[in-house]
Amino acid sequence: MPEGKEVLKDAMQMESPSAQLPTSQPTSARRPSEQQRKEFLESDNQIETVEKHRVSCRKCLTWIDLGRASSYATGNWVKHKVRCSAAMYVFVILPLSIRILWALHLARAAAWQLQSEDCFS
Repeated sequence: MPEGKEVLKDAMQMESPSAQLPTSQPTSARRPSEQQRKEFLESDNQIETVEKHRVSCRKCLTWIDLGRASSYATGNWVKHKVRCSAAMYVFVILPLSIRILWALHLARAAAWQLQSEDCFS
């Protein structure tokens, strides 16, 4: 086989979908070490306290169980963080913006009422 065809064949094999499928064996690139998981949790500003199997959320002031299978597992925390942020929007930010809009509405209504009274006086 000429050299150019071998290079092309090698390139095609590297780009094949089967070459890109993940292996069933864990690798260091896929599974962070305990120290890396601990540093990840400690660097999150939304976490108040980090322990081996639980963290406390600064936003909702609750303890989140990280699981007993491995120390500093991050899965439960990531799920909680998404839900907690959405809940903060629904229960805190959204009602606050509604109250602000309602206050603006009342102020405009009062101003309109004063204007209409001036017109009929």
